[in-house]
Amino acid sequence: MFGNQSSRRVREIFADQFELLGDNYVYRKHLKGAPIRVSADERENYIAAFDAYIRYGSWGIFAGAIILGISMAVYAVETATSLSDTLLYVGLGSITVAFMAGYYWVWNVPARELRGRGTVDESRR
Repeated sequence: MFGNQSSRRVREIFADQFELLGDNYVYRKHLKGAPIRVSADERENYIAAFDAYIRYGSWGIFAGAIILGISMAVYAVETATSLSDTLLYVGLGSITVAFMAGYYWVWNVPARELRGRGTVDESRR
């Protein structure tokens, strides 16, 4: 997270879905889909959007966890009660689910936007 090696690798895997073909690129969903011609600008826009989500989403996870922890601590002190671990797990799980939903949404943006565009070859098996 936060710009480490695994984040860079995820960005590379996303960018690898765009293969150079002449002066432009083709997009293959998950490296196997039917190739759809895209311009260099389109490719850069898709990669930039994915990169921004990874960067801001990672910071969102961090911020969400901090806010959750502080909120739980303040509530416990103000009410003089102890909170169950289950509440913490549910909160962290919710943050993770929100991040993953956004991740899959942004990963599939090119496929959704290029859905009606014709292909230039067949998909790989």
